[in-house]
Amino acid sequence: AALPLDEYTCLDTGEVEAALARLDAQQGNACNLLAASRALPPAMARPRWSLRDYAVTRHLHAGYASDVVEARCRASGARCALKVYSLPDMPRLSRLHLLREIKLHTSLVGCEGVVALHAAFLEQGVVELSMGAGAALRAAGYNHVVLVQ
Repeated sequence: AALPLDEYTCLDTGEVEAALARLDAQQGNACNLLAASRALPPAMARPRWSLRDYAVTRHLHAGYASDVVEARCRASGARCALKVYSLPDMPRLSRLHLLREIKLHTSLVGCEGVVALHAAFLEQGVVELSMGAGAALRAAGYNHVVLVQ
C-alpha cells in the first residue's frame, strides 16, 4: 500500500509527518511509498523503502532542488539513479511541482525517450550515503527520493 498521494497535493512537510505517524500507529510500520510504476522490477519491490537499500557509486548532479546519484539496488543488483530532494528546503510551490512530476512519470511507462520511474518514497531523518574516496551525499530532514532506470 502506498501513501494516499492525492491527499497531499501541497506536500507540506508537517502534513506528511502527521500522515506517516498515523500510518505507523495503524500498521506498526509506516508505509513510506508515494508511488510505484508498472516499470518497477519485481526484485526491487519491498514493504519499506530506504536510501540504505542502495550502494551509491557516483554523484551525477547537484541542482538547486535535488541531487542525482548513480546507485545499485542491494536487493536486486539493478543499476539505477536516485534523485534526492530535501523537502524542508523546498518552497511549497516546488513541492507541488514535485508531486506532479511523480504522478506524470508513473503514468509514462514505456514512452520512448522518457526515463522510467520505478518508485518514489519519503524517508525521515538524516541519512548519509558513502560514495567511496570519502565522498558522501548527506540528506537531512524528510527526503523525497525518485528511483529511475
